[in-house]
Amino acid sequence: MVDIEPFKLGFTFIPPHSTNYLPQRLDPFLIDAEEPLQIGLEASILVLGQLSFHEAAVPGPSGVAIFRRVNDEAGLYTQQVRVDAGRFEAFVLPGKYIVSLSPEEASIPGFVWHDAVFSSDTEFKRTLPAPPSALRVSGNISFKSLGLPGDPVINNVLVEEARVIAVSRTHGYSSTAGTTNEFGDFIVRVWPQTGPYALHITPSRPNSLIPEVIIEEAFNAKDHHILAPQTLGEYGELALALRVYLRTPSGLDGKDEGIDWSQTSVLLRARMGNGTLSLSAPVNAEGFIDVVALAGLYQIDVIPPLSSSLARTSLSLDLSPTSGLVEIEIPLKKHVTGVVLDHTGLPVDGVKVKLEPSNAQRRPSSEARTITVTTDADGQFEAWLEDSDYRLSAIPLANSGRPRAFLNVSTNEADFDSNLVVTLAEPVVVFGTLYDDALKGVANVTVQGFDLVDGQRRVLGEGQTNSYGEFRLVVPAP
Repeated sequence: MVDIEPFKLGFTFIPPHSTNYLPQRLDPFLIDAEEPLQIGLEASILVLGQLSFHEAAVPGPSGVAIFRRVNDEAGLYTQQVRVDAGRFEAFVLPGKYIVSLSPEEASIPGFVWHDAVFSSDTEFKRTLPAPPSALRVSGNISFKSLGLPGDPVINNVLVEEARVIAVSRTHGYSSTAGTTNEFGDFIVRVWPQTGPYALHITPSRPNSLIPEVIIEEAFNAKDHHILAPQTLGEYGELALALRVYLRTPSGLDGKDEGIDWSQTSVLLRARMGNGTLSLSAPVNAEGFIDVVALAGLYQIDVIPPLSSSLARTSLSLDLSPTSGLVEIEIPLKKHVTGVVLDHTGLPVDGVKVKLEPSNAQRRPSSEARTITVTTDADGQFEAWLEDSDYRLSAIPLANSGRPRAFLNVSTNEADFDSNLVVTLAEPVVVFGTLYDDALKGVANVTVQGFDLVDGQRRVLGEGQTNSYGEFRLVVPAP
């Protein structure tokens, strides 16, 4: 061990669900690894909810109540509880919250209470307007059909089976959901005096040929409304059959190379009218895709499974009645090998190596492309990576006494070395005890120590409290 100067470390505490303690976080502060930490968990507050309708003999609403703490961007303090006939119990930490209700009754709009402040055990009694007082908003949805070149334009083509929800931009309220009938008509309900609303229009069935469109400031919730006809814009309504064939760089089909294409997903997106048409298509084992789509300029994303040696691929396709079979060659990822060594230079087995796209390159969370592999007895690992910037985390086995290590990897650089060497720093052990408000140790709490890199939390070590509330974290020497 070397002498370590005081350094900054933040903490996240995740208690078990069986306790009334809630996840909480301490921002990085200066600690001395030679001095055991004494940390008190903030006690949660019991909120007894009672929601009722104004001048109504019926029970209060049932559904889900969500407590979102103000300025909690990470959602650590968000709590979600069941509401039955207007009653619920929730445990939250002291602070200012936005409380929202999502009723399960289809005829009742959602409700929001802003700036609810909780500092001690309390009752949350609120009265909602009686359901009949909800405003009735009706409308009609159509589009302008452009047809094929030379065909006449058809105005006001009615849109059936579109799902419609109104959302208040300023207050966070949402309407009941409506679905257009065969005449393009829909009805939604909103609470009065809840501000301007936008209409969110989406398909009610997967892969139906309806673009997703948002119509801003469609109405203001002051009175019952019959909206002016709403349009999805201008686009052609001719449905075309598209067939796509996926192949590997060698030109052989996937079956010959042991690739099961059915694990690959394909997404198609096109600007259509005033919105976006999004479709997904299954791939059969031989690599063929059959999908029905409207004419237009599409981006096609081919997404092989994470473990595949084939890379995610995107291309543009202008789909028209003359389009034939489309062949897409799927390139290989880069083959990366590496070794994890401890601070003395010895290989370390059983290390979990995570390769996560860095913030600059990361796609939406639903499409996250994090690769996880484990080192073998010789400390070796291998992975197939796309051209991107990655953040590598090497996580040794729990109780191994070894710290984590981190490395930035850029596979798209011209001089990229595909043989990685990851060296674990010398370990520093941080000791501490977690107490409750009665100065009793809190057991079975997961404790994470973290620092901040470019504003993002990076977990340096993880442990768990024992029956006395004591914890031990192994973190890399700063």
